[in-house]
Amino acid sequence: MWTEKKRSEATDNGFPEIDSVKVGRNIRNAIDESGYSVSDVAGMLFMSNQALYQCIKGDNLPSLPTIYAMSRVLGVTIDDLIRQEGPEKENVQEDNSIDEKRNTRRKIIDNNSWLDR
Repeated sequence: MWTEKKRSEATDNGFPEIDSVKVGRNIRNAIDESGYSVSDVAGMLFMSNQALYQCIKGDNLPSLPTIYAMSRVLGVTIDDLIRQEGPEKENVQEDNSIDEKRNTRRKIIDNNSWLDR
């Protein structure tokens, strides 16, 4: 179990700490923008709704393979899911319609291309 001393030692080494609550917010935002329900995404990732909700609440961080699959399913980058700050203004692109995003994601899922990598 992490104590406050161990936590401060981990952040003093120069590497940023990943805040599970911020990651959870990023996951929630990506799901909302995708037009899918949490249940849809959990099913596509072969995980239980409860496990995904634990990630969304910040109780658990998803594994790297799960974050990768989630990024493919939701059409975002891994960095979008784990980013600790807000998006940089110069990199924000105009948003596509939700229907267009849904169609793109369904094509990816139908082709199972995200499972082959």
